Amino acid sequence: MPGRRIPSLLLGAALIFSLTGMPMLAAAEQPLSIPATSNASTEAASGAVAKNMEAATSVCEIGSTPFASLDVAIATVPKDGTQITIKLLADITETKTCALLNQNILFNLNGHNLIFDCSHGDALDMTNSFIDYANPGTLQAISSNGNALNITGGTCRLTRAESLGISIDATDAAAVTVNGDVKALNIKSPEEGTGVLASDNTSITVNGAIVSTGDCVCAVFGSAVTVRGSLTSVGDVHIPGMWSAIMAGSGSTVVVSGDVSSTGDGLDVECAQVIVEGNVVAREFGVLSFAGYGDEAASSMVQISGNVTSLSLAGVSASDNSQVIVDGSVTSGFGNPYIYVDNEGLSEAMYLLPTTKAGYRTYENSQSPFESVIWIKDINAGDGSMETTTNPPFSNRTAITPLSKLPKTGDTSVALNSIGIVVLVLLALAFGMAKIAQKKAVYSEKSK
Repeated sequence: MPGRRIPSLLLGAALIFSLTGMPMLAAAEQPLSIPATSNASTEAASGAVAKNMEAATSVCEIGSTPFASLDVAIATVPKDGTQITIKLLADITETKTCALLNQNILFNLNGHNLIFDCSHGDALDMTNSFIDYANPGTLQAISSNGNALNITGGTCRLTRAESLGISIDATDAAAVTVNGDVKALNIKSPEEGTGVLASDNTSITVNGAIVSTGDCVCAVFGSAVTVRGSLTSVGDVHIPGMWSAIMAGSGSTVVVSGDVSSTGDGLDVECAQVIVEGNVVAREFGVLSFAGYGDEAASSMVQISGNVTSLSLAGVSASDNSQVIVDGSVTSGFGNPYIYVDNEGLSEAMYLLPTTKAGYRTYENSQSPFESVIWIKDINAGDGSMETTTNPPFSNRTAITPLSKLPKTGDTSVALNSIGIVVLVLLALAFGMAKIAQKKAVYSEKSK
């Protein structure tokens, strides 16, 4: 009988195993799937955290791709002219030169400030590239050791430009708009502080004011500059003759809506057209207009809606087939001729009759009439119909020499005073002529 108990024991063990072993095995296998599920959740959570951290440190984005720096974002912009929008996520100040070549970028400012502020070169250097902006914010270019914007071809829109050199240097049919002010203040080398320099059929529009220590505007070779604010050139008065508020030449056009003031000349114009809708006040010539020679020969046209004032020289000088129209008054520095016409100094009373422009006094050179002419508004003339050939006394000006323009009297004291006046006039004429020659040389050098 004892032998029969063994199968019973085996049967009992099998029964226990079947009842308990299989559940235990299942229980042992079941936890194996738990770590896999836990790892997936952890990775998803880690990815979300990483993405949130990346978004938190990003300063801009292209589409849904965030970037921690603007230069990295710009590096992804193709060089085929395709416009790419870069959206700002924070204020950005770039301290290195931003160089663009055949790139087209629209900055969605998104209420932020984008400032290219470089201390060791040009802030923006663009070649056949395009920069525009949208939505509130500012887009500024600033350089303390170069140009704020250097652009060859293409277009650019900014809200501000400032530098110690040339704030905007544009060439090769580029188009630039600044919806704000432009500054170029260089105390150490005043003549190097130029507001805008436009050459080779370039167009620049400044919807604000320009302040500089050198030329506020220099436009040459068929370029056009429009300034819808004032121009102020504040160069060192101890270095005369080196700059002007406006220097325009070679078929260019400059239009200024506001006043023009300068510690040098107000306007230097050669073979160009300049329109100023405000007043002109200058330490040297208020307006100096002349034409080119040879292949560059062309007329100059200047129109001033306000007054013209020179603090030390003649108010206006026109030579070499120039035309100047002043709708206000003209004031010259003490002891200087009222104006120069083709290098002949004239007094205020020496206008030509009959006038060639109704409502204006006509001034021409007695030795070479019909080459250059200055028309100055005559507040007493109305429409010009009241002028006659007998008034004023110097209306017949054929072959009049500077000495014959002085008052004649038999009074000895007056005669002695007249000698002093003669000397003063001759000195002023000589000084004025030298200044005109100097200005022409300066323009020739700057227009190269």
